[in-house]
Amino acid sequence: MTLLALSDVSKSYWRGRREVRVLDGISLEVEAGQCVAVRAGKREGKTSLLRIAAGLESPDAGAVFFEGRDLAAAAARRWWPRAARPVRVEGLEPGMGWVRRAGPSNKSTSMLRYVAWALMDDYNDREAMRRASAVLGELGVEDLARATWRELSDSERILMAIAHAVARRPALLLADDVTDGLGVDERETVLAVLRLRVEQSGMAVLMTAESVPATLRAHKIITLSDGKLVKPSVPPPAEVIQLPRRDSA
Repeated sequence: MTLLALSDVSKSYWRGRREVRVLDGISLEVEAGQCVAVRAGKREGKTSLLRIAAGLESPDAGAVFFEGRDLAAAAARRWWPRAARPVRVEGLEPGMGWVRRAGPSNKSTSMLRYVAWALMDDYNDREAMRRASAVLGELGVEDLARATWRELSDSERILMAIAHAVARRPALLLADDVTDGLGVDERETVLAVLRLRVEQSGMAVLMTAESVPATLRAHKIITLSDGKLVKPSVPPPAEVIQLPRRDSA
């Protein structure tokens, strides 16, 4: 079943006096239970593609549909001055989650509480904490529940950001360069957890990355170059790597 569909999407920005088209007639589909990776270099339009797919930014042309809803039309109705567009993810569509690498604003908050924050609008404190604990267990990081952001490694922080984003059981998870700056083993751990989550829950993932190795656990890999998508490839299956355990803080 097609969950997200982009059709003939284009987007341009002005860099000084020069207009740069970062997306030029992009069309892609993401199905439920599928992990799709878009690979491109810096300033090649990866983040713009993801924000348009999330309905956070309107394309100059083209259509975007998520679960049958027209996101491009909804985004066009929002007016944000270009210089004042929010950095934080706001106005995300129901059924979507976004992996935010920044973590909690209060860095001394426990990771269990951080994940539970995503559920506080829908559940009381006790139930939100219970559900957050279940999410950490599903991702294999329950031993980090009492740890704070400052105590975590880079890969553990990303795993906590993923836990926070999937706590509300989104149908589609968006992840922008989540493995950037990680070592090989750390990157493999994060990608393995993402792939495992997709396979266990049926959730879809649309992720971006700069390097080929950072995309190899996706079901489909697409290269974005000069504003256009190159024909997708299917990587070989990979063994799941579990996050190394550590004692609770």
